[in-house]
Amino acid sequence: MKNRKWIIGLCIGIILIFSATIFLYLKDQNINDGENSGKVIKVANYDGDLINIGGQLIQAYMEPFLKKPDEDKESVRNLSVQKEELLQFSNDEVVVKIDFNLTPQNNKTHKSWGKIKDGKLQGSWILKIKISNENNKYTYKIIDKEKSKRDNNKSKIVMEARKKEKKLAKSDKNYYLEGHNIKVTYDGGNSWINVPIDAKVLFSRGEPLENTQELQKGSFIITANNISFVYGGSEGFPITFLTSKDKGVTWRKAVVSDETSGTRQLFLDFTSDKNGHVVATGDRAMSSEMTYVYETNDGGINWGKIGDTSSITHTLVNGAAFSTDKIGFICYKSYEQYPKIRYTTDKGKSWNDLKLPLPVEYNNKFTQAQIPKFEGKKGEILVSQGENSDFGKGKMGKFITEDYGLTWKFDRVVIAE
Repeated sequence: MKNRKWIIGLCIGIILIFSATIFLYLKDQNINDGENSGKVIKVANYDGDLINIGGQLIQAYMEPFLKKPDEDKESVRNLSVQKEELLQFSNDEVVVKIDFNLTPQNNKTHKSWGKIKDGKLQGSWILKIKISNENNKYTYKIIDKEKSKRDNNKSKIVMEARKKEKKLAKSDKNYYLEGHNIKVTYDGGNSWINVPIDAKVLFSRGEPLENTQELQKGSFIITANNISFVYGGSEGFPITFLTSKDKGVTWRKAVVSDETSGTRQLFLDFTSDKNGHVVATGDRAMSSEMTYVYETNDGGINWGKIGDTSSITHTLVNGAAFSTDKIGFICYKSYEQYPKIRYTTDKGKSWNDLKLPLPVEYNNKFTQAQIPKFEGKKGEILVSQGENSDFGKGKMGKFITEDYGLTWKFDRVVIAE
């Protein structure tokens, strides 16, 4: 009997200790809202940018306290965001960790926000954010928050988000779309990286894309050293470049151009760490459109216009790419029996016709040159069949080069994937 009572007492003691531990943990994680108690903290934008969404929400949260007079014990000053990290992204919910500093007027009032040392409050919060979109306006609302511990894996918010997140396996496709979320992989699906932008924005063009289930071909780069996207080009939304050069740890964006509001397609390439190009097509009228070429020489920080083929042709574009900082190719829709391609060797100052060595037996069969692809000196252009060709479903002519595209040769017939 005594042993039984001792066991019961031990169990009760363990339960009480466990309950007390949980209570103290939750209390320690709790953030006292004070002035913001019961308020909905939210911000909005029109470009779907999530790069510093945590910082914007912290600014909105602190605004009432920043506006208070010095004598008010809840007032704070000198808010500074130190670091922001996107931890989870699933469909329409984002989890970010935000580190910030501020100066509280009263050291005791906001002690639940973080550690106070030498009159400075050092805060590290994890925010759970809800995304909504209405009439192209993106709204971001804090729906939960807690103080961060050293190990993000122990965060209640992070653990809940991971339960909802879809497990992605290895894949031949290097990106995954789900609602507002886009994830990318540079290693065949062994690891996935959340991109800090609303996925729907990547489909933004002046002329709506026909396919919104897959990213426009040629508008993105996904490698271990370069994850980049180009998008926009509509009214009030300039052509924009988003990139990470450190596998998604940090991101930055830049405006390429606000010259056109009727963009149809955007093509992006980098021929080195510093040299890159964007070819924008749009402002279409029936079967004609304008074509603009932009370059960067500093990895995408600054962009400038270097070419405009509209003075020589207004034909619709199928694809475009550069092989070096000077040599580039634009492939057009052909209404003839041969592919229509223009190329430049002087950074877009002049454009000449490129005649691919198409074997006679394929005349009037392979007519539509697609997006050129290059890896160093070597490159290829696939040429698909015209609308009225009956040579065989999916068959394309493959042309290759080993000198950056200065000369080409016919390789073989291939079947499109």
